[in-house]
Formats: sequence, structure tokens, C-alpha cells
Amino acid sequence: MKQPSFRARACAVAWGLLIAGGISANTDGMLDTTLNPSLGAFPFYGVPGLVDYAIDYGGTAPTTNDDYASVVLALPDGRIVVAGRVWSSGSPVSSHVGVVERFMPDGSIDTTFGTAGRVEIGAPGSVDLYISSIAQQGDKLLVAAAYRLTSAPATAYALLTRLDNDGNFDADLMGGSTDPFPSEGFNKVITDSAGNIYLTGYFDHPQGRRLDVIFAGPNAGAGNVYSFNFVIGSGTGDGVIGNDLVLRHMPGQSCGDGCVIPAHDELLVVGTAYMGAYGDGLPNHDCVVAAFRRNPLVDMDFHVDAAFNGGQPLVVDFPAGGTTEGDNICLAAAPRIGSGVVIAGANQFISTLGGGSPGLASTYALAEVDESGAVTRQDAFAFFQEPAMPGIFNAIFALAREPGGKLVVAGSAGSSNALRAPSDAGVIRFNADYSRDATFGNDGAGLAILSLDGQGSMATGQREWATSLARDNHGRILLAGTRSYDIASSGDYDWLIARLDNADDVIFRDGFDNAIP
Repeated sequence: MKQPSFRARACAVAWGLLIAGGISANTDGMLDTTLNPSLGAFPFYGVPGLVDYAIDYGGTAPTTNDDYASVVLALPDGRIVVAGRVWSSGSPVSSHVGVVERFMPDGSIDTTFGTAGRVEIGAPGSVDLYISSIAQQGDKLLVAAAYRLTSAPATAYALLTRLDNDGNFDADLMGGSTDPFPSEGFNKVITDSAGNIYLTGYFDHPQGRRLDVIFAGPNAGAGNVYSFNFVIGSGTGDGVIGNDLVLRHMPGQSCGDGCVIPAHDELLVVGTAYMGAYGDGLPNHDCVVAAFRRNPLVDMDFHVDAAFNGGQPLVVDFPAGGTTEGDNICLAAAPRIGSGVVIAGANQFISTLGGGSPGLASTYALAEVDESGAVTRQDAFAFFQEPAMPGIFNAIFALAREPGGKLVVAGSAGSSNALRAPSDAGVIRFNADYSRDATFGNDGAGLAILSLDGQGSMATGQREWATSLARDNHGRILLAGTRSYDIASSGDYDWLIARLDNADDVIFRDGFDNAIP
């Protein structure tokens, strides 16, 4: 059976069997049962701490319930924002519509937001729209999306819109009907403490897809936008795409013999570049990191960082799981301790393990890149720390650095265990030295497995994956993702929303880090 691509496996989270024995004293990484809306009634069901949420606008088979959650945002007051796409019937055709939903801290719908807790972006039948990212800008909400007209010409467009605290449309800041950004798509938006906006995505150039990076002031108006794009990789159809951003303030420091590195802001952009194809036809993608420095005298004056990899984007090729070829997709980024960035995603390759015919498998991919562009660490492992056999897929979709230095990753956890196949959502917490934090999760090895297999009178063999994570005002871990519970027909997807307890119980944190309070 064909597996969804890593880009299409947009999101899902789930809680597995409550493994008996030895976990009662370990609440770190376990489901937070206070996330507990009224279950058993549409649209919620699940278990306390993990809920399946169906938008269900309908559509034609097999996509009768095609709901993907792409991003979760924790608000300072404890409320939760989740956004994604849903399949909706429309005229002349059915298409995806963007949905932003706000929930109360207990997981119930916040009916004061939008219309009964929901804001729709896009119109069924006119555009096919995918919300890719959300960020907080003061008490407002930025929503980044990519869409395509359902009528000719079927050009891709980028969109950045802003909602007020009540869910009303405040303004289309970039794209939309008034300021179209044709042949572009936004994948990630973040803000800083001044409300400035940073975006990454792609630009479809006639000579190939290019990485796009945009710096804009709080209102992103005309004359208030500065952008770069890079030619990386090969192939006119695929090219390169930006998926995540990390913005950091780096203090000045001595570098010896009277040398001084001045204080600066650094913006690191992480994405994926198409490098061609292998002889057997397997695509060859590699991860890409581009670096920028801010002029300390001019707020939005960024330039390519000449001290990072000689002023060029860095290409990172992960080891290929014992083969000579691997397809690397980098989807997430987090600050590296000290300087630089941690990048993560999936390393897909041809596996010959298990004694059967060779087939595709993947491990998660994780690397450190310092401020000079040097790769200081590079790993490719499975979530369950077992060999990746054909048909077993692992991928990291989200990263977060905790205040104490620990690193949390979330994504899809594949296993040969029949009770867990074909995949569950997995969350791993690493110590600062990248050893697994054994105080976290339910398997004694820093791993929390989330699955709703068998819940809701559904068949076994369901697929879940986590695509976004955030830390709330108590340090708890929020996750959003997607659950497929009808694999046979390749349809029926719901949003999954989970919250995990965390030992780092912060009462309140000032400010924002990558738009996560």
C-alpha cells in the first residue's frame, strides 16, 4: 500500500495502550487528563488528554472526512489555537478550506472566537487552501497559507492574513485578492517582540523552485517588505523550499587576540532541496540551512551572513541507513545551545532488513549546525530504536527547545510491532547532550507513544502522526496532528489534539520564543 508523502502526512497525535506497570511514578510525558472536553458526542471522542476532533464538512468518497491539523499555538491565558485544512463540498468543485479553531484550556470549544469557535479561510469551490503556520502578534493572530485557484489558470498563491482576538479578519497583510503573490507559498511565519514578521516558503521561478525568505514590519505593507531567494539544488520542477525559521539574539563575544564578534540577531532558515534522482529513480533531496544577520542600526535590514558557510546556504546529506542513497526531508528547526540551529525531518531509503524484498523505510533525521555553518552532530534513528524495515516509516515534524536545554521532538513513529503498526504519533525528549531523557514518556527511554487504535469502535491498524508542538504557560507540551482511521479506503482523517504533563511546570513566561509563549 502506498504511504502518504512526508509533506502530505500533515498531522496527527494519539495515545496508545496505557502500558501496565512502572509508570505510576512517572507523570512526565504522560497524557494531561485535564484536557478533557465532553467526549462521546460529536465532534469529540478519545481519551482524557487526547481527543479526536472532526470538522467533517463532507465531500465525495473516498475523502468524505479529510481534516488535517497542521499547527498548534498555546496562548498565554491557557487557551489553545489549532489550524489546518478540511475538505469541503463546493461548486464548481470540492476543495480544501482553511480552518482556525480556538479551544479552552480543558479542550472545549471557545465559542467567543469567530463563529462558534471557528474561522474559515478560503471559499469552497474557488480555491484549494492549506493553512501552514500561525503566529501570535500581540493579541492578534497571523495565519500563513498557500492556495491554488480551482479554475484556470491553476497558479499557486501565498497568503498572510491577520485575525483579531475575537477571530474577526483584521487585514490581509500579504497576498489575497488585493496584493497577490503568484507562484509562491508560505510555509512558516514567526514574529519578534516588536511585532516584525518573518516568513519562509518557496517561489516558483521559470528556472526552478527557489527558497524564499521574507522580512517585513508589523503590517507588511508596500515598502515594508524585504526578501531574498536562492537557487539551490537541481530540477526545474522541485527545486528548494523553506519549511521553518529560528530567530535569535546573539550577544557579543571575544574570539581571541583582540577579536570581537559584535552582538547581532541571526535568522536561520531550514528547508529541503531537490538534488536530482538516483539511478533507481528514488528522489534525492537534502536538507538546507540559510543564515542571515540583522544590521543593528536598521530594524529590518538583514543580509546574508558571510560568516556562515562562506555566505552560501549549507546542504546537509544525512546517512542513508546503511545504503548509499537516502532521501532527506527537513521540516523543523529549533535553537542549538550556544548558537546555530538544530534541524530535523526524515531520512528515507531502501531497506534490505527483515529477509523480504527491499523496500522503502525511513528513520528520523536530526543534525546540529553551528553559527559558522559546521555540522557538529548528525543522527538518523528510529523512534522505537529498532531497525527500520521495509514499510516502517519514522519522521520528525516538530521540534522545541525547553528552557532547561532539553529538546523535544514529535512526529510519526513506525514499528514492526503489530499492536503499533502502521504508525503512531511519537514524542521524544532528549537531554542537552542528546541522550534520551529516561524520566520522560511511557517506555523508560524518553519516548511517549500516542495512539487511539481501537478507540471509538474503529478497526485496528489506524495511523497517527504529530505535526506541531508548543509549550503552554505551565510548561506542558501541546501537540496537534492527524489521524487516519480508515486506511483501506485511504480516507477519513480527523484532527488530533493532545497535551502532555511536563516536569518543567512554569507558572508564566514573559515574551515569545518563535511565537510560542
